[in-house]
Amino acid sequence: MKHSLSASLKANARENLLGRYGLCSLTFILIQLITLGLSFLVETVSDTSNTTGLILFIVITLIMEMFVYIFVIGEASIYLKLACGMEAKISDILNGYKGHPDKIIQLVILVFCKVIIWFVPGIIATVGYLLKGDYLFLALGGLLLIVGTIGGYNVAIDYSQTEFILLDYPELNALQIMKRSKDMMRGNKGSYLYLVFSFIPMYILTALSFGIGMLYVYPYTRMTMTEYYLELADKNRI
Repeated sequence: MKHSLSASLKANARENLLGRYGLCSLTFILIQLITLGLSFLVETVSDTSNTTGLILFIVITLIMEMFVYIFVIGEASIYLKLACGMEAKISDILNGYKGHPDKIIQLVILVFCKVIIWFVPGIIATVGYLLKGDYLFLALGGLLLIVGTIGGYNVAIDYSQTEFILLDYPELNALQIMKRSKDMMRGNKGSYLYLVFSFIPMYILTALSFGIGMLYVYPYTRMTMTEYYLELADKNRI
């Protein structure tokens, strides 16, 4: 069942990308350039040699990530338009800023907090090891970080559809969008993971091509995940 769904979604994705790979690859390149440019700027002006500078660096980096994620929402709007048979253009990458960027920032903060809270016990135990030198804290910290990784990834899957829901239902607030995503993913995490893992061999080949293959693999993956959202949306109409 999962295999047939995956194959169907990928077939739809390939069809939707015909003649549109240029647009999708360009949006990918633009977002990577924006990310690299901002990262270089932040690292250049930051002083991490002291605690205050390190904290400031972390805060600025998080702000930068939110800024970039608004572009990612614009990118998602391009894929959603193409998947629905609509025309899309490169300027649609700015759709996140034209809509409700404040709501996007709220979503980023809320989801981030729900994910990071899973890592807090492991971080505390690890700090305990650094302060006390007790290997019991180290073992406990390692175990708790493993549990935190599993729990955090589970939360990330719960809210994996928020960007599309935000675009489809702009009248919903951040908490309603998160609830809608969680409801959509209930009972569907297995198919989601199967779909994500099915792309791993392609990304391995991409690494062997020194990243050039990303111009094909990333749009293909992104469009397939967009098709997955539409499949879930059909089964979970509001």
